Amino acid sequence: MLFSFSDRSLRKKQPLAFRLVLLILLFSSFVTLIATSVQLLIEYRTDLGQIESRLNDISNTHLKALSQSVWDYNDAQTDSLLQGLKQLPDMAWLVIRDTRGEIIASVGDPSFSGERIKRSYSLRFQDINGDTHTLGELEIVASLRHVHQRLMDRVLIILGSQGVKTFLVSSFIFFLFHHLVTRHLQHLAHVAGHIDITARDRPRVEFQRPAHQYHDELDQVANALNGMYERLQTDMQKRAEIEAALRQSEERYRRLVEKVSGGYIFYSHGLDGVFTFVSPSVERILGYTPKQFLIHFAETLTDNPINQKVSYYTGQCAAGIQQPDYLIEVYHKKGTIRLLEISETPTFNEQGEVISIDGIARDVTDRRRVEKAQKEKEVAEASNQLKSEFLANMSHEIRTPMNAIIGLTDLAQQHYDSDPKLNDYLKNISISSHSLLRIINDILDFSKIEAGKLELEQSDFLLSDVIEQLANLVRIQLADRPVEAILCASRECRYRLRGDALRLGQVLVNLVGNAAKFTEEGEIELRVETTKREGNRITLAFSIRDTGIGMTEQQVDTLFQTFTQADSSTTRRYGGTGLGLSISKSLVQMMEGRIGVTS
Repeated sequence: MLFSFSDRSLRKKQPLAFRLVLLILLFSSFVTLIATSVQLLIEYRTDLGQIESRLNDISNTHLKALSQSVWDYNDAQTDSLLQGLKQLPDMAWLVIRDTRGEIIASVGDPSFSGERIKRSYSLRFQDINGDTHTLGELEIVASLRHVHQRLMDRVLIILGSQGVKTFLVSSFIFFLFHHLVTRHLQHLAHVAGHIDITARDRPRVEFQRPAHQYHDELDQVANALNGMYERLQTDMQKRAEIEAALRQSEERYRRLVEKVSGGYIFYSHGLDGVFTFVSPSVERILGYTPKQFLIHFAETLTDNPINQKVSYYTGQCAAGIQQPDYLIEVYHKKGTIRLLEISETPTFNEQGEVISIDGIARDVTDRRRVEKAQKEKEVAEASNQLKSEFLANMSHEIRTPMNAIIGLTDLAQQHYDSDPKLNDYLKNISISSHSLLRIINDILDFSKIEAGKLELEQSDFLLSDVIEQLANLVRIQLADRPVEAILCASRECRYRLRGDALRLGQVLVNLVGNAAKFTEEGEIELRVETTKREGNRITLAFSIRDTGIGMTEQQVDTLFQTFTQADSSTTRRYGGTGLGLSISKSLVQMMEGRIGVTS
């Protein structure tokens, strides 16, 4: 079988065999190179050893004769001995020098410059008296040219024989591999490439082999391929049945979803938050077609704070934790806002991993609008009721002082000269008059604030003056009760400030007056602190703390509303119109501040 390893068609048709033979060639060449190198090194050292052995023989057997001929000045004998040594293999040049270094005799080529081995031996002669005389030295130059030539010849012979052997072995291996493996693998590939799982009459994978041949790995591969083919057909049949049932189920689900009436949207989205399915009802509710709504769920969310927990609920659901229903606010395609109630559930695979999230969105916009209108109606009715109570209270509050003024005035006129209690009556008249004046002032202030006609004055004042006036009023109000008034002010009380001192004092009088009104014993504390300083502007914090009757959470929520008091029963007991705190809140806001309460 003749072939070339550089043939491209061989590489394409039988790449596995080609790579196998190529690897064998490379490995065989490497092993041959190593073995040849070791063998040549051994032979090279053997040749060098032979040359060294000849040089040692010359030193042992010929130095004495050469010394005798030089001692006797027998030039003919000396030349004869040198010519005899020159005939030995690889001898290039031999020369005898006297003690002064002058040449006595030489044979060979003194100009030889190739690879060589050079040795020098001393010539000594012992006379009859036993004295030893140094006559000079013998210098021998041995050529390595023949050694190298023999080495190259051996290289060519070894490489040639090993190359032919490697080529023949590789060719035989290629032939065997092709016959036993490659052609059957190609047959397997051909059959596998023409397999049609849906065909009823499928081709079987078989080999044309002698009947007595044992089954090997290729038969196992063919049997495994046939078995895989059969299992694939069975699996495909089962898959077709499952897909048919799935299509029927999806069709029923689709018809059910399409027929759903009202404000419901069925949807599914992946763990990345992108919708993979949206029911057609989304177009009726949000104006988008199902295809247009295959986006990330966050793209339609408004900036309403109720949407802040959407990511949390969805993340928990993606972790397999069922979440309660929650509300979101989204944009309609036309830009309007819709409120949806969301109910989501995770979908798991056979391994218990969450693969998607299914949900139902219910449009509750109209329902919430109705609920809000109902709540506003209830608030309006409650407000009207409060106004009715306010009018009743005002009628009572105004009528009582006026009756007192009229009655006490009559009494004063009757007992002006004879009744010593006149001063007490006149005192009560003064108190009732001031009470009436405060009520009337509250009504006037409230009317101005509601009409937007109340303006703050800007004038210089000392905060200490405001605090001192407040302290005098508190002392009078608490004169008959075991209540201590504590006033704590920061150093800003000593500086001259600019603002509306009258309105500031009005707010403090309302707050401290309320604290005094509802505190029977204990203490009332007013603390003034600086919280912020920017250039020539400061922000002051006024805090009033008392040990009074306190309030419930519901009372705190309505404390600053117009026409309200913490409890309507307190009106009868403590008096008041319910406007003081509302007016105080409006005044504080006009001063760019804020007011609050903690019970």
